[in-house]
Amino acid sequence: MWDANNSQATVTALQAEIAEMKSSLLKADAELDALKQDLAHEKMEKASAQADLEAAKSKKPDTSEADALRKELQALKDQHQAALMTAKQESAKATEEHLATKASLEKLQTELTRQKEESKSDYNSLHDSMGQLVEEATKKAADVEARLKEAEANLKVKDAELAEVKVHLSFI
Repeated sequence: MWDANNSQATVTALQAEIAEMKSSLLKADAELDALKQDLAHEKMEKASAQADLEAAKSKKPDTSEADALRKELQALKDQHQAALMTAKQESAKATEEHLATKASLEKLQTELTRQKEESKSDYNSLHDSMGQLVEEATKKAADVEARLKEAEANLKVKDAELAEVKVHLSFI
């Protein structure tokens, strides 16, 4: 039979786990926002570097400065790519954990519903059985009472017959 305290404890534990998952998801979202800001900053730096590169190209044919800017740009691209991959992995992990928790909660809710229906069915069955037992006991009690009244009536008749015989014997 289902234990309401155990059910409440399970629901409380799941709610705590969901809250923890939400907290993790909020942290991942905050990290993703920070990475987006970093990306925007990196894009601005990239645009600035490209502008500097263009300016350098137009001024002199010296490629050493352009080469340095290209290396810097590539380094920024690599940093951005690494940060983006990390954010995607963390987001995927948080989503996976959220879905697993959600599936577990749905499974528990289904089980709880099934147990509730089973308990209701058991209660109704017990109620019907008890009703039948009470009805049978009442009927038996009525039968016993009727037989008792009949026996009392027969006893009164026998007592009257005995009294009549005594009266008849006293005249003899």
